[in-house]
Amino acid sequence: MNTEYSLHPFDPFIPKGATLLIIGSIPPTRFCGPNKNLMRDDVDFYYGSSDNAFWDLIGKATRQEFTKQNIPTAVKERKDALVRMGVGITDIVAKCKRKNGSASDNSLYSIERKPLRSLLDQYPAIHTILYTSSFVKSQVGRELDQYHRSTDRPRVWRLPIGKKEYTAVVLYSPSPQALRNLGANGSDRRLIQYKAYFG
Repeated sequence: MNTEYSLHPFDPFIPKGATLLIIGSIPPTRFCGPNKNLMRDDVDFYYGSSDNAFWDLIGKATRQEFTKQNIPTAVKERKDALVRMGVGITDIVAKCKRKNGSASDNSLYSIERKPLRSLLDQYPAIHTILYTSSFVKSQVGRELDQYHRSTDRPRVWRLPIGKKEYTAVVLYSPSPQALRNLGANGSDRRLIQYKAYFG
């Protein structure tokens, strides 16, 4: 059991006028803390792990290619793409411990969450929140002390915060473990969903 805390390494990246906000959990251990130990094909940014499919999916949805290498150019490519799409990105976990150093959401415990309400207040154009897992959805609900209201659309909820109501969507997770759990045609269903929101 790992008793050391993982500290989230990135500030939120939200372009002015962004209308969508992606919320994940926290990067793998090697991204967190003062002594990062990134691999050659990691990118030092959200979803930069070399085995995470997030930026591959965004690339396919938007017909662009992203450099997969631990260099500043790769980070800039991703930030530029978010600006073009009007999409912000952040995570809900500020600090946590992990079982056996695992990167999976269900290994996280002793979680401290990032304040979300004040962040949303700063960006009033945001109308849709995209979670990278059901775990993230539950953590956001706890942080806001607010229930998600169901809709007649699969994986889509309504999230009232103050006088505003957001559309909240649980994306198919970009992690390799989650893809294995999607079954037949899982990769196709996942790409179709990403194209619907980012394409």
